[in-house]
Amino acid sequence: MDIDVANRLPVKAVPRQDSYTFVRSEGGLATGLDSLQISMEKHWIGWPGVCVDNARQQIEIRQHLETMDFHPIFLSEEQYHDYYEGYSNSTIWPLCHYFFSHTTVRKEYWESYQKVNALFCEEICKQVGSGDWVWIQDYQLMLLPGMLRKRMPNLHINAVERVLHIKFDLDEAQTDSRIVRVNALPMGINYELYNHSSATPKVWSEIEKKRILFRNHKLLLSVDRLDYSKGILHRLQGFETFLERHPEYQGKVTLAMVIVPSRDHVESYAGLKTKIDETIGRINGRYSDINWTPVCYFYHGFSFEELTAMYFVADVALVTPLRDGMNLVAKEYVATKVNNPGVLVLSEMAGAAVELADAIQI
Repeated sequence: MDIDVANRLPVKAVPRQDSYTFVRSEGGLATGLDSLQISMEKHWIGWPGVCVDNARQQIEIRQHLETMDFHPIFLSEEQYHDYYEGYSNSTIWPLCHYFFSHTTVRKEYWESYQKVNALFCEEICKQVGSGDWVWIQDYQLMLLPGMLRKRMPNLHINAVERVLHIKFDLDEAQTDSRIVRVNALPMGINYELYNHSSATPKVWSEIEKKRILFRNHKLLLSVDRLDYSKGILHRLQGFETFLERHPEYQGKVTLAMVIVPSRDHVESYAGLKTKIDETIGRINGRYSDINWTPVCYFYHGFSFEELTAMYFVADVALVTPLRDGMNLVAKEYVATKVNNPGVLVLSEMAGAAVELADAIQI
């Protein structure tokens, strides 16, 4: 059995009156891992996207999720804030992306990070059996491999971490009596799913709607999670400079900016959201007319059908992060462009730049 362990499950529970509905979670990790074709039985362990204290509601959520082989980790509001918004995203994330000025260090954040990693460890020990493989994902769970190794010395664990201070010789590390080889391989997508999407009636219906919406304007598209590492403000400033220096394109080019809400309770992210709103307002206020809005701004997630339709009709995709490891938008855009060519502008600081060498790299 394969057990994927991540901060969040691929689906999230959404409160609806006295019950819950379950929808797909946002994020590249869930999308990418869900695309893997794995022959063995696959289970997920993670947070279900909602903080629930009521025991009856927890049982309801657990029973529904376990029909899909998903096993939830329930966290209180305080635990979620201090572990996820606190230590994970206010301490580790900015350090790993060279944004040192955004780093916040607090004792309660670290303590909560330890406790939540221990909760994940307990749930894994309930689920795992002899011969199973446990895949531990990302920086929110960097203590978990060590905790599991103490409890289950023979367990198969694949983990990426920088807390052991082991010396590497190129891609090899000596640990105890064995050699471990490590490589960084950017995650892929389900190519067939995106490549065939425009042939489905639902997606084609969305394509027709988007063509009516954007008419004969050249369409630039950017799709990001709200994060200061994504270069969203720089992209807006670049578009504003373009309109200023090339007035002949005013009224002819539209930037569609899709920003998926993320961590907006973290102070630095809330501040970024405000600056983005102000910048878009300034650009549209300066250049828009009755027939044209320079920046079409969507602050919400898109369904698969809506997103692939946007990929299909967009003339240019702008994937221009300042620092980015895994970025699947670039690959999804290229895969979707069937008999309808487009241009990919890709930052050299994105992991996908190593593979997509024919993009216009900046």
